Amino acid sequence: MPDRFEFLEAETYKCVIRLKANKVPQDYIAHLLTRPVGRPPNHVRRYYAKFSYQAKSWGRKRRVVAKVEWHPPRVGFIVTNLSRPAKRVVAFYNHRGTAVQYIKEGKHAIKWTRLSCRKFRNNEDAVTTMTDQQAKARAFQALHTRPGAFLIPNPWDVG
Repeated sequence: MPDRFEFLEAETYKCVIRLKANKVPQDYIAHLLTRPVGRPPNHVRRYYAKFSYQAKSWGRKRRVVAKVEWHPPRVGFIVTNLSRPAKRVVAFYNHRGTAVQYIKEGKHAIKWTRLSCRKFRNNEDAVTTMTDQQAKARAFQALHTRPGAFLIPNPWDVG
């Protein structure tokens, strides 16, 4: 991960990357990990925090945003260079699912090189779908060539 961050920062991309929870970042938010007093509410309580953290493999400290949910308790950490408030960084990160879907569609559009159906009608549908996918692939490529925020989905983060 440090190589990714150094590359993105050198290219002046804004990014958010999930950080696997461990004891050190959890110590920064220990006050949020204590169960709230009283009977659990019927809704989820969310708490946000931000702090600077440097892992052993990193060359410098970076901004980390934490989200703690109670009911049931869940903790997540995000390393970012965005200057938004913690709650908005989490909201931005949570919208990454759409980007992951575009990546999958773009990969399929690039790999699709031939028509495999024997009937003309089925191939006609395939050509129409391929054109749509190629348009999506071009739109996805355009996202990476323009200035602004760049999102790296975490393939190990399922859900």
